[in-house]
Amino acid sequence: GQEELIEALSEHERDATVYCLATSIEVNLTLVPGSWFRMSQLRQGGEVLVNEEGPPAYRGWRGVLDQLDPDGQRWRVQFKEAVGEVPLFTPAQLSVVPNKNALEEMKKKELPAGQEDLSAHACDFAAFGAALRDEREGIG
Repeated sequence: GQEELIEALSEHERDATVYCLATSIEVNLTLVPGSWFRMSQLRQGGEVLVNEEGPPAYRGWRGVLDQLDPDGQRWRVQFKEAVGEVPLFTPAQLSVVPNKNALEEMKKKELPAGQEDLSAHACDFAAFGAALRDEREGIG
């Protein structure tokens, strides 16, 4: 049952529609997004922070997820302050920047019809999920 469902969903993890539907279920069940369906909260266009596992020169930097490398293992991140070549980052090196207001902001908007708009909606879900996770872990 559940393991097969999670496995089937993981094949479509990068699809914004699948991510939004799965995350919506988790939020409505008052679960931390990503905790039940195990979908990555890193979404293209989302704001991230290079955490303590990242390269020392970039730790604490905030940026925006640009794209996954062709292998789907590392992210290209855009930084305002970066000069020159920037390394690719593994998911373990990045944390979604929390936004406690993201869910309220999402409720004010209509559910997007297009895939591009849904990608932005997915970033809002991820930011809310990071805030919820921090709240439950007593961070912030």
